[in-house]
Amino acid sequence: MDRISVSIGLITAIISSATLIALLKVAPQALALPSLSHVNRHLQEEIEKREQAETELRESKERLVLAVAGTDDGLWDWNIATDEVWYAPRFAQLLGFDPEDFPGDLSSFSTRLHPEDEAGTWAAVDRHLKDGESYDVEYRLRMHDGSYRWFRGRGAATRDETGKPTRMSGSIHDITEKKASATLLQGVIDHADAAITVKDCDGRYQLVNKYFKDNFAVTDVEVLGQTDTWVRDSDVEPIRAADREVIASGGTVQAEESFDENGHEKIYLTTQFPILGPDGETVAIGGISTDVTELRQTSNQLRDTVCQLEQRNKELDQFAYVASHDLRAPLRGVAQLASWIEEDCGETVNDATAKNFRTLHGRIRRLETLLNDLLEYSRVGQEAEEAERVDVRDLIAVVIETIALPADFSLIVAKDLPVVETQRAPLELVFRNLIGNAIKHHDSHQGTISVSVQDAGKNYRFSVSDDGPGIDSRFHERVFQMFETLQSRDKVEGSGMGLAMIRKTVEAHGGTIELHSSPGAGATFTFTWPKQARIRSQ
Repeated sequence: MDRISVSIGLITAIISSATLIALLKVAPQALALPSLSHVNRHLQEEIEKREQAETELRESKERLVLAVAGTDDGLWDWNIATDEVWYAPRFAQLLGFDPEDFPGDLSSFSTRLHPEDEAGTWAAVDRHLKDGESYDVEYRLRMHDGSYRWFRGRGAATRDETGKPTRMSGSIHDITEKKASATLLQGVIDHADAAITVKDCDGRYQLVNKYFKDNFAVTDVEVLGQTDTWVRDSDVEPIRAADREVIASGGTVQAEESFDENGHEKIYLTTQFPILGPDGETVAIGGISTDVTELRQTSNQLRDTVCQLEQRNKELDQFAYVASHDLRAPLRGVAQLASWIEEDCGETVNDATAKNFRTLHGRIRRLETLLNDLLEYSRVGQEAEEAERVDVRDLIAVVIETIALPADFSLIVAKDLPVVETQRAPLELVFRNLIGNAIKHHDSHQGTISVSVQDAGKNYRFSVSDDGPGIDSRFHERVFQMFETLQSRDKVEGSGMGLAMIRKTVEAHGGTIELHSSPGAGATFTFTWPKQARIRSQ
């Protein structure tokens, strides 16, 4: 029994020692392992992160689904390697298809391209994939019913780490109505008699009309999308400077531009203006250029003609002045000589000779009057006096005193005659001659003359009327010419210069004069006169 007890104790001791030794070997590894609670906490954090990521991914997918469903564009995604294409349901619907009946391959798109648009569309795709050029094109696609509609296609490629494109995604947008409006607008501007252009803010032409292409001998291919490369170098900078000014100022710029057209210089009056976007910013530059070559040539010719006429008028005025001045002395000598001869003859002069002397003196007086009128005519428009406030009623009263109104004539002067700011002498000359003519050319020893006025904006319109014999309409223009008179000078003393002098005076002050008359109905001379004196160029 004791042996057995000793043996059991020995065996127990041995086992305990072995266990201790084994535990000592694995104790460091056991002590290095995390606790169970730590592991549980770590697992819980990982689970929460994954749940958060799944929630965000689900929300992102929901937003994408909503965006795809809500947009009016047809979205697509092309796997370049397999030519498989995902088409959003709206893509198929835009072409009139049920989405379930629209195959997800590239041919669903490529076979529907209008034959005229195929080359340009695929060329744009190649440029984007090879050179990274923006893919933004317009093309026609065949609908389910066989008709065609216009679309704008845009897209961008996804590339791998080597830069090789692997996918391309984008959208199509129906622009048929926009194209129809653009076609209508193009039809309108193509009939305009002016060059019409639209350029983007980088100076590239987006639209030109038929007049532009015809006159500058260019095509859409040569111009659209290009800058001013078709213009000769010397003309480019002024055009671009005007573009910059429009963009910077947001206002309209107008200038004359010259271009060489088939060896002939053409001058255009160009108006450039900003085309504004929805936020009021300048998004493009519009231009309208009108050919003013003939107008400028005519204007230059007219200016030259006016200069020549002015020079001839100066020469005529100088001649009139010199003639009237230099002839005065000989005329006075003739008059003096005639008086001496008449005195020498004394009472021996018979009736015929006396009549001849009276005729001679009458001719001398008429010539004196003519010379005086010539001198006064030459001075018209050269008055040096300052403008003053002139009461027209008072001025006419002075005129009546000067010409001595016959007793049997009555003068009716309107009460509303104004006060004008003008040079007194020229206006007095006009009224004196018109009233004097009404008396001198009247066919009766009594008559009525009236003076009235109307407001004509910046001018007054004065009228001098009489109840005399009247003037046939055939002579209404002729009476204003120099040395013209409708009656024999033996019946009416005059030089025929009066109305010519009146017209020159009125026109020198910016007015006009007209005659309204008919035989037996009297005559009315109407002239305009500025309310304030004009500043005349010397």
